[in-house]
Amino acid sequence: MNSEFLLEETFHSPYVLAGFTVVLAVKKWRETNKITAPIEFFFEEGDEGWGALTKLCKRDGVVPTRRPKSKAIQFEAADLLAWKNRIACIEALKNQPSPDDSIRKTVAALKRIVEDIKSLEKVLVCPGDPLVYGEENLRKTCWDSNVPLRSNVGPVTPIS
Repeated sequence: MNSEFLLEETFHSPYVLAGFTVVLAVKKWRETNKITAPIEFFFEEGDEGWGALTKLCKRDGVVPTRRPKSKAIQFEAADLLAWKNRIACIEALKNQPSPDDSIRKTVAALKRIVEDIKSLEKVLVCPGDPLVYGEENLRKTCWDSNVPLRSNVGPVTPIS
């Protein structure tokens, strides 16, 4: 997607993309459920990209707050989910079939990938589908977030 969109220049890092995705999902949930109470967004300190995340959030009318690890114990569950998600995705990529594989080997590889993704269901704290950024989801996020097409812009240097 980075060759098609100014993805890196817009989101800067996976941390920023993940954080901003959560902000957008909560805002959508809030609108869908007609929630009027204010919502606060807290992020644990220590990850690169805080400045980029705050810029994106500000664009959407959100002011996120940073919390030091010592005051963000409740984030441990999210860390566990993120770790499990990452491991499942890495395993799925490792098991990706090759175009030269036999049908039997391809089917076996695809079954392992499905098992890896299904393993995420065991750690969900509420019903729903785990969000894995495949090509389609990433493209939709780029369109929904008005990320410019690389073909419409010359070379760009990321802003930190």
